[in-house]
Amino acid sequence: NGPAKFDPLQFARLDAENLTVVLQSERCAFDVQGPTPGSGAFLVRHQLFKCIETCAPDDTFLCYYSGHGFLERGSLFLLWDDSDIDHLLSSTIPVAELLQALRLCRAENKLLVLDCCHAGAVVNMAGLKSVAGVPVQETEIAPDNHLVLMASNRLEQARELTELQGSFMTAAICAALGKDFDRADRDGDKRL
Repeated sequence: NGPAKFDPLQFARLDAENLTVVLQSERCAFDVQGPTPGSGAFLVRHQLFKCIETCAPDDTFLCYYSGHGFLERGSLFLLWDDSDIDHLLSSTIPVAELLQALRLCRAENKLLVLDCCHAGAVVNMAGLKSVAGVPVQETEIAPDNHLVLMASNRLEQARELTELQGSFMTAAICAALGKDFDRADRDGDKRL
């Protein structure tokens, strides 16, 4: 939910728990690995990169984050409970490092889900000048198997909604992969 000094979120942990349940369901059948409870950002970063390195070419790798996104000098940082904005490199997860790790990931399919403020900053970090300005084929990200789903634009804030007990994006993903799957699967191919 973020550092106490940074207006902690109410539902980020619950968002992650809800998505975990959906991803581990029979329909999705993902092997979900989360951070060790109580881990600081530095250890989480290590655990995440270690997980990325274990991927095989026939794997699908999904990385999900719900929490505070902090924009500093054009770079996006994911805040953790122990994060200190005066020490961004040692107490956060820099998205630039995460993108580099995903580029090196051997999994055939990769999805990065950023449910945080300023998530759209990843577009510039991935080498795109604008959403439509540069063809994705010219970047290092293969469009068919490496996608980024963002809750907000570069300068926008993502919001938690009390009535949803979480964020809109995560609630929508959970519903589409869970109870509303048949409605979300408009073409009936059992894929979203």
